Amino acid sequence: MIDRPFTIGGGGGFGGLQFRDANGNTQSTSAGAYTFRLGFGLHPGLILMWDVEGAVAGDSGTSYQQTAHLAALQLFLTNRLFLKGGVGAARVDQVSGPDVWVGRWGMAAMGGVGYELVQGYHWSFDVEATVTGAHYGQNHDAQSETWTNWSLVNFAINFF
Repeated sequence: MIDRPFTIGGGGGFGGLQFRDANGNTQSTSAGAYTFRLGFGLHPGLILMWDVEGAVAGDSGTSYQQTAHLAALQLFLTNRLFLKGGVGAARVDQVSGPDVWVGRWGMAAMGGVGYELVQGYHWSFDVEATVTGAHYGQNHDAQSETWTNWSLVNFAINFF
């Protein structure tokens, strides 16, 4: 069932989040990963979608989260194996303490691969891995930086 005129789905799993500053210093941590998609079939095996990819992590009382909103294509290579990729915008947020939010928007790109473990007539259950990178340019409050989130193992359910 790869002819899907309309698709909605989402899921979660395990991944990570990495920060790289303008000087090349990096910091990585494990994170919870999440995904959401809403798509329209362009052709059997090809879906145009709004894809949301993100990760959230915590360290010493500070929480970090990156969420990317992407225009993406999902291409089925076989009846179950698919590739996806997209471009869009991402927001990175940092929470220190009970109510301090520092957020920025930047340009993002994503790539991923997945496999549908179970296929029903109007639903599927898949496992996927994605990598999303976003660049946040220099502004008056902060230096240029790059954030990358990934889902090493993300389980998602889709309805079509």
